[in-house]
Amino acid sequence: MATVGGHNEDDRSITAFYAQDTLTRDRLTVILGVRADWQRGSNRPASLLSNSLFPTLLPGLTFGGLQTVVSWRSITPKLGLVHALDATRATLLKASYRQFPDELSLTDVQHTNPTRYQPGGIIGVAQSATFIWLDNGDFRFSPNEVGPVVATSAIDPTRPNFFPNLTDPDFHSPRTDELIAGIDRELGRGVVASVDVTWHRTTSVKQLERLVFDDAAGPHVGVGRPHTTADYVLAERLTGALPDDTSYSVPVYRLRPGVTWLGGTELTNGNRQQRYLGWTGTVRKRFSDSWMARGWVNVNRWTWRVPASQSIDPTPTITGDFDDGGVVVQDTAAFGGIKTSVFINGQWSFDAAGLYRIAASRPWSFDVSADVYGRQGYPIPYFRTVTGLETGDGVDRQVRLSSSVGDYRNDNVVNVNSRIEKTIRAGGQSIALSLDVFNLFNRSSVLEREHELNLPVGDHVIEVINPRAVRLGARVRWGETSTP
Repeated sequence: MATVGGHNEDDRSITAFYAQDTLTRDRLTVILGVRADWQRGSNRPASLLSNSLFPTLLPGLTFGGLQTVVSWRSITPKLGLVHALDATRATLLKASYRQFPDELSLTDVQHTNPTRYQPGGIIGVAQSATFIWLDNGDFRFSPNEVGPVVATSAIDPTRPNFFPNLTDPDFHSPRTDELIAGIDRELGRGVVASVDVTWHRTTSVKQLERLVFDDAAGPHVGVGRPHTTADYVLAERLTGALPDDTSYSVPVYRLRPGVTWLGGTELTNGNRQQRYLGWTGTVRKRFSDSWMARGWVNVNRWTWRVPASQSIDPTPTITGDFDDGGVVVQDTAAFGGIKTSVFINGQWSFDAAGLYRIAASRPWSFDVSADVYGRQGYPIPYFRTVTGLETGDGVDRQVRLSSSVGDYRNDNVVNVNSRIEKTIRAGGQSIALSLDVFNLFNRSSVLEREHELNLPVGDHVIEVINPRAVRLGARVRWGETSTP
């Protein structure tokens, strides 16, 4: 493989205006708001040097920049209602509606910059070409031993300054509509309980469509055309067993002979939707009678709505973005950082915390508190990598091996932390001595596994919850006003 490193500079700006007013009449409160956003991005001029060993194959390029790559303008409303059922306002009914646009990302801005490194490829590489090495028998590579090119990324060897990506001229911000309805109730003795139901829908979801060329049409012109379902044929079936010994047989599709892909994609909006429906219950008790407590529980379902026309390449994807009815996951690889095998989706979670002051009326009183947090384990979408060299179409695929993304999950997480604290006061000074124990029961729940079963370390544990830890602390304050 021959490569050229990326080097790009891009600009993104976001301007927002927000106005809100609150109207109150008797027991009814109305909140009205509106927000205006202007998001835009541009690519600065840049260039790529040619590959010193393969200047013909990878000649580099000069990019003049683009002043306006993306420009989004949006006006979104907000409406909130709060109604007290009686004059004491012990029971409040709440409802709200709001709409908000997605934030323009630098990845969206960089999509049309040929000097950037290619996402999903080798880190730091803007262009690459994979070829067969025709060794003359000395086991030493030289440029004249370059054989047939079997795959390319972001280049066309027949056209200098070619870049295969395109942004749809009608590309616009995805929108999310959100409805929340709930009730708050004061139960007496400082206890307040609430129940909320949340529904939201995201439309015009961003997606990348492969741009392909028909070889029968002659020399490649432009950036190609969007792929269609007719462009794919069955390449092979992956068979084997998952870690729990469940067998799998998964189809892998490839571009049919006569259709070429040069690594280009069109950034556009699809007809897919995300739907979320969740219920949250909360209880709070303010400090009185020597104790306080709070807690909440959430149950939700976050899924895809995908028309059949949107699933063009039938090969199962690792994140299941094109699975109608499948769960929505957030891939941490898209956030950067070191965690690249975590797919966030928990359909239930809870937290409960409390504090009790022992011997509150005594000079030696001290506080004991604890917190219990729990959530469903995140999905493990086991996959195998099938390279474009294997299928012959130049497309590297991460092929999911289970029928849905949420079939396998890491351990459920339940963690208990505790604390003891004693405050000693003398005049205007005080010192608070504390003992914290994290992961009180020393649980070792698995947080992350290796998802790729091609690897010798497939399904091996990458990360578990931190073991029990004890911390001693002291906090000193001066100049406090004494309280009786």
